[in-house]
Amino acid sequence: MKKISWLIALAALVAISAPAFAGGEKCSATDASACLSHWSSMKGGPWLGAKYDKAADGTISVKEVVAGSPAEKAGMKSGDILVALNGVSFADKDAIKQAKSSIKAGSKVTYTVKRGNAEKKLAVTMEPMPDAVFAQMVGDHVVANHMPAAPTAAAAEKTSQ
Repeated sequence: MKKISWLIALAALVAISAPAFAGGEKCSATDASACLSHWSSMKGGPWLGAKYDKAADGTISVKEVVAGSPAEKAGMKSGDILVALNGVSFADKDAIKQAKSSIKAGSKVTYTVKRGNAEKKLAVTMEPMPDAVFAQMVGDHVVANHMPAAPTAAAAEKTSQ
């Protein structure tokens, strides 16, 4: 029953948020329902609490650190460049995907970051993702990948002529 209530609340969030988002690469799930089922299996997963920017050359820089998050507690700062996770280079996409898959809430991990000209190791204890963060992330994904883009005012005017 809780899962159904949660999915209904998420669907309402998506419906309210739909006009604010558009575009994006489509999800590989066959439909929004399958996608939501996949996401619901990840609820309670590990959370770092940092937002990133990925440059064209593949460099991943920390754009924002959420106050009170595991990233902030570990000393991560905006502008840090992510180098490695538990010794696995972020440049190796397959290896980093595998390394991330083994991390659970409560896991202790080490991020290697480049700050200025020096590398620094940050010990992070991953926490469960807060419900509001999870709902926003899922809502953004569903809107971007499973909702048709809202017509622009110019398109609406053109079709009414």
